[in-house]
Amino acid sequence: MPSPPALRVTEVSKTFGSTRALDRVTLSVGRGEIRALLGHNGSGKSTLVKILAGYHRADEGSLEVGGEQLSFPFTGADLVRCGMSVLHQDIGLVLSLSVLENICSGGFQTSAIGRIKWGAERRACAALLESFGLDVGPTVRTGGLSQAERAIVGIARAFRQASGGVAGQREPAMLVLDEPTASLGRSEVEKLFVAVRAAAARRCGVLIVTHSLTDALALADEVSVLRDGRLIASEPVEGLTEETLSELVVGKRITSRTARGRELDQPPPAPATDRATSGVLRVEDLAGGSLVNASLSVRAGEIVALTGLIGAGHEEVPPMVFGAQVARAGSVWVDGVKYERRTPARSRRRGLAFVSADRLGAGGIQTASLGENVSLPILRRVTGPGGWIRSHAERTEVERVLSRFQVRASGADASFGSLSGGNQQKALVGRWIASGPTLLLMCEPTSGIDIGAVDEMSEILRQFAKDGGAVLFASAQYEDIVKIAHRALVFAGGVVVDELAGAALTSEDLLFASLSTPAAGASARHAALAPPVRRT
Repeated sequence: MPSPPALRVTEVSKTFGSTRALDRVTLSVGRGEIRALLGHNGSGKSTLVKILAGYHRADEGSLEVGGEQLSFPFTGADLVRCGMSVLHQDIGLVLSLSVLENICSGGFQTSAIGRIKWGAERRACAALLESFGLDVGPTVRTGGLSQAERAIVGIARAFRQASGGVAGQREPAMLVLDEPTASLGRSEVEKLFVAVRAAAARRCGVLIVTHSLTDALALADEVSVLRDGRLIASEPVEGLTEETLSELVVGKRITSRTARGRELDQPPPAPATDRATSGVLRVEDLAGGSLVNASLSVRAGEIVALTGLIGAGHEEVPPMVFGAQVARAGSVWVDGVKYERRTPARSRRRGLAFVSADRLGAGGIQTASLGENVSLPILRRVTGPGGWIRSHAERTEVERVLSRFQVRASGADASFGSLSGGNQQKALVGRWIASGPTLLLMCEPTSGIDIGAVDEMSEILRQFAKDGGAVLFASAQYEDIVKIAHRALVFAGGVVVDELAGAALTSEDLLFASLSTPAAGASARHAALAPPVRRT
């Protein structure tokens, strides 16, 4: 008799108000199988994960884990009893604690008199980390690890919890991983894949929620696609391509970079303005944090990407230019005028806008309404005498932004935190573009959004550039950089090591360049000042 699947979801539905978030979804994940769950932002993926975690209670349907029925509502203890654990996108590690303390956060082995068996726990933790391909000691502080290493520690902790925690008397049945690769560069993703495959090799089913078609095809055995709350397809990965998979996710053919023509292969023609000649932005010898030295320029109508492995320094350039992060050295010119003593307030007056990678922490106010979030940068435009906000004018401006940037929500009064990641990002980018900047600075503009939203974000930024704006963004998403940018500067060790444009701007070349190091025998500063090789 065949063993029951690791996870069986049967006819599960969930409604929020008038929105049908899940509509009779049925799927199963076998023992040792890796299943990728794909779909638009707002397709129902997050709702399904929250139901599996016990955060939401399904309106109808049933769940089985390892053949054992889970009755709604259920608790974390019920999940552990059945052998399932859910690792959320934020991972939830305490960075000041050791790897061992994080992995054993559900409880330690203790002696008869209540003392922790530190020796036994260290040995067990070391063995678990080794099985997941992580060469890190149990006593290492978690805050000193890379993003990928922290994600693997999170998987190890989830694996231990699903195996019964302290007791550890069984092999886990099921792990659910929610966007574990969202903030990782390609080389970091490969490290994570080793851990996921190791879990599956021990007959643990894995459901990995992801927006990356590349990750799904490289890692999963099968893919399931949600669209508008319904399960559209469940198919083996073998024989699928990114094109066919994108059609399943979006519901229509996504125009590829090649099919769009070569409009992004070369920088756009320079507009007939002084800004095009001198450049909207010029940066020389900028340094701070992990950034050793960076010199670059961006002109009107141009989209420039900054990329590299995590910690390469590229992600620090936009906030330093905007004044949200202090630089220890370097000079910045905006529209040909040297810009000193940079602060966010002064940057706004100079026509700069900044969209943080942290949408809910530093970008939007999740407890406020969508309309309140959108109107923040344009309040002066809708404020009358005496400082009173003209409500009708504010709503008109908000509706214009929501319509122009195709933000999908039940209305301006919807809670910002309730929107999907893609719609949150379109609202944040849209509100800043509506405020009339000349330079848009961004960090990870496509992180955590699906392929359809990436395509929409690409169109938004290209139109902004076509209208004469300039864009500088930092990203670890190589595939998205290829879709969006005219050229890309690649960082390694805190300096620029390469520049790619035209036919050379591919995800493979971006990864190869990211693995480069400054020339041996030269100081980091000298390597940074040497002009990068531009391959076209």
